[in-house]
Amino acid sequence: MASFDDFKQTVQRFGFVAGLVGAGSVLTPLVTAAAGFAPPVFDGLPYLTTLFMLTVLMVGFSLVQGLSKARFKRLIAVSATGFAILSFGYLYVLDSFVETDPATNRRVIVGCQWTSDIRKNYVPDYVAGETSECPGEHALVMEMLQGANGDPANIWTKESIRHVGFGLIALWIGMFAALTLLITSFVVSLKDKRAK
Repeated sequence: MASFDDFKQTVQRFGFVAGLVGAGSVLTPLVTAAAGFAPPVFDGLPYLTTLFMLTVLMVGFSLVQGLSKARFKRLIAVSATGFAILSFGYLYVLDSFVETDPATNRRVIVGCQWTSDIRKNYVPDYVAGETSECPGEHALVMEMLQGANGDPANIWTKESIRHVGFGLIALWIGMFAALTLLITSFVVSLKDKRAK
């Protein structure tokens, strides 16, 4: 119960700033999703992410209590580096594997392994290991999506689409978890400085 009491004390001490930290950690995924950066896997992902971030905020707060100044600095550096790497990784995968279906204007995840029908019929000069399937040339992908009625499962295997989707989810949640841990560590380190 001491951790909750410490959390309550920090919120009271920092007041408005603590409210901003909590709201920022929880609302950032929703704002990012509203801006169109969420992976197009399922509609509830931003809401699920906010619940996860609230958990990371509470658990992170209880774990960082009493850390030395050197450990705080290390945790802040690791969290910031993790956030940067996960953010760039997420944006790269999002850019590489999410396309807009020209017919419906909806975002779809493309895969990294063509179906056998596509290999045989659509890409006659397919050579295993030499022809890019992952996801391939942008113009070719758009042409293939139009020919497949906008359904990526008609082009790439469902398993490869699922792998890319889970990768996007992992990067998305990891990115926000690192950010939340960074913010939590920073605020608790400020609290410890003020307490001395």
